Amino acid sequence: MAGSRRDELSSLATSDAHAILSFVGDDEYPTGTLITPVINVAQDSELHQRIIEQFDLSYTATSEEILTEVQQVFGMVPTFTETAGIFEPLFASNVASLNDVDEADEICLIPAHPALTSFLIDLVSHQAGLFLKDWESVTAGKVNARKILVIATGSSYDYFSGALDGDKRVETLRVSECGSLQGLVAAIVAQI
Repeated sequence: MAGSRRDELSSLATSDAHAILSFVGDDEYPTGTLITPVINVAQDSELHQRIIEQFDLSYTATSEEILTEVQQVFGMVPTFTETAGIFEPLFASNVASLNDVDEADEICLIPAHPALTSFLIDLVSHQAGLFLKDWESVTAGKVNARKILVIATGSSYDYFSGALDGDKRVETLRVSECGSLQGLVAAIVAQI
């Protein structure tokens, strides 16, 4: 990727690419697009080794394995990001609105990386006791919740606002520390 991952994936997806082979940067989280399959290849970094299940291919993948993965995509076998629903927004206007009603007895989730947004929307839609905010809405006002969980990937591209500095309710959960999205769900649900 020559520019930002979001911009590059959006540009490729909207320029009629049939599939995107992405060699993910050492400190980036694997993401996809809504309209074009993205095959994510891991690097030999500590972050990627902790979340290796989130990648379609390991850094040790041979050219034959890469070709097989591309053929599977064209054979309609979904990539990991398609299965998990981890997508970069194609256009700025497609960014989901995360505003929700604050509940004093519930847990507020705040994504620190846009790749986690659709995943967290899905989680909040199916799990009682959680609501979602984004950093913009948190900065604009007070959060009424018993606990605030900032959900991050563990990469340097995670965004943290100073809006909640000093708030003792705040805790950060990272996919890289949980090992997978499944491990992250278990860690979030354990907080309820």
